[in-house]
Amino acid sequence: MQLLETEQAVDQARKSSKSHEILITQRVQEFQEKQADIDNRLRKITDSDNSDETVERFEESMQKLRNLDIAKGYFELLQEVDNLRYWHRIKHKIGQL
Repeated sequence: MQLLETEQAVDQARKSSKSHEILITQRVQEFQEKQADIDNRLRKITDSDNSDETVERFEESMQKLRNLDIAKGYFELLQEVDNLRYWHRIKHKIGQL
């Protein structure tokens, strides 16, 4: 009786281990597919096959985006200053009436 229970437990552990192995293998394959997709997208963005060159070009692109974001913020700030000057002039003219 005890031997039968042990054999069943071992069999169940083997099945569970095999299921786990299959799941891990699938996850690894999915990860590798996603990584390949990311690599392909980076190559398209940077037009490069060399990973170091790809990273460098990507970082350059990101820096350009940061610079554009800063310029946009600066431009919005200038618009706000211009808007405040306009309203200040309007208030000043109203005050002179």
